[in-house]
Amino acid sequence: MSRLSRVIGSAKRIAPLAWPVFVGQVAVLAFSTVDTMMAARAGATDLAALAIGGAAYITVFIGLMGIVLAVSPIAGQLYGAQHYEACGAQLHQAMWLALALSVPGCLLLLFPQPFLDLARASPEVAAKVRGHLAALAVALPPALLFTAFRGFNTAVSRPKIVMALQLGALLAKVPLTALFVFGAGALPGFGAPGCGMATALCMLGQLAAVWLILRRDPFYQRFHIGDRFSSPHRGSLLALLRLGIPMGGSIMIEVTGFTFMAFFISRIGATPVAGHQIALNLVSLMFMMPMAMASATGTLVAQGIGARRHVGCRGRLRSGRARALGPRPRDARPRRGPSGGRLRPHGRRADGPERRRAGERLPPHNRRADRAERRRAGERAHSARGHPAGGAAPNP
Repeated sequence: MSRLSRVIGSAKRIAPLAWPVFVGQVAVLAFSTVDTMMAARAGATDLAALAIGGAAYITVFIGLMGIVLAVSPIAGQLYGAQHYEACGAQLHQAMWLALALSVPGCLLLLFPQPFLDLARASPEVAAKVRGHLAALAVALPPALLFTAFRGFNTAVSRPKIVMALQLGALLAKVPLTALFVFGAGALPGFGAPGCGMATALCMLGQLAAVWLILRRDPFYQRFHIGDRFSSPHRGSLLALLRLGIPMGGSIMIEVTGFTFMAFFISRIGATPVAGHQIALNLVSLMFMMPMAMASATGTLVAQGIGARRHVGCRGRLRSGRARALGPRPRDARPRRGPSGGRLRPHGRRADGPERRRAGERLPPHNRRADRAERRRAGERAHSARGHPAGGAAPNP
């Protein structure tokens, strides 16, 4: 099989998993965009409160989300090995972990004074930030539970159901946000805290839909998820934490580089931090496609490891990395000689012996160049022993 056909085959496996993840994450990003549009119409103070509260919530949620998403590679390996019941048990353990992590997360959201001190928010903005984060504290547990469901479905190559739920939540988010931000009839407008109220209702609705799907969908019957709920298992939880803490920490470091800017910009005033919130939504969109490619590639690699197809895993990893990062710059590509091989700095081929040791069959022009190089090396060794180049060794 040629290299081009292998690349095309890997792309065909990655694309069906990547595009639903991308669309679903864009729908999640649209939550923030809807909040920004609604809060901007309510006033600069509400938009500033939304920016500070959103930065605090994202900082807390993203770190915890990364820990819970450790279920994806673990469940992916079990799914690739066709250990379906053990795979379903990992979802139960991830849900227990999500509930446990919700406790410190909710405490940080309910007592946001460290974030307010960092932002030096005015009393008017601080009051709205507290109301916004109190509503998001209700949204955090169902959001983390849905994250476990999302990671499990990515692991079993079923991301479209997650995408459908995320799009459905977005459709509900728009009217609910307008209702709670501006008010209607006897219901008063809450401004920025209304955005958090709408998000909490959407997350609770998503979680209810997840429970119905797990109980009714025949696809999940082989995992025995809805039949019984396993109790917390210490070994499984520790395995999730060992893998999830580095994942969550690295994601949180990447994200807080953007979110913490809202705290510092808010010291300048409400209008600058409001502009930062709008710009952040646009920049976040650029992050979604590489993240979707990474998620799809990780799923295929985990399934391949579980099925003991290690050679195919390496190919899919290279293919996913190339699509996420793009082609290498021209000056970063290795130089090639007339025979098609890589050149060392002084111009000689370097990859013939390596490729020959790896058992790869060289093209005809590469084989000729390789034989010539070996012949020249033999002549140099012959001369070094005191024999004339190209001649026979004298008889002692």
